[in-house]
Amino acid sequence: MPLMTPHRVMVRHQTSDGRDAYGNETFSWVEAQADVYLSAEEARADAETNIGEHRWRLIAPASLRLERGDRIEWGGRAFTVTAAPFAPLDPVTGAPTHIEAAIEEAS
Repeated sequence: MPLMTPHRVMVRHQTSDGRDAYGNETFSWVEAQADVYLSAEEARADAETNIGEHRWRLIAPASLRLERGDRIEWGGRAFTVTAAPFAPLDPVTGAPTHIEAAIEEAS
């Protein structure tokens, strides 16, 4: 982990509540606070991004539940997890050491 102070963020994870009267699946958001590390990535234009769009890398404890589509609120700004998070494994124990996720500012 980098030697810097972690940021306190709010993580919002969408969960299924069941079905409504019409048979449609209903959802709600489960909130949890977490201390994470954030770093900016180089802004590049490719098939998925435009010039000027900044991506961020979020590094969190392995215990944090995080999935694609989850929302991160940090410093009055909202971000979305853009891809399935990556959990590197410890070579000795085989347990996840932390979680890394690409996030971008929500529009």
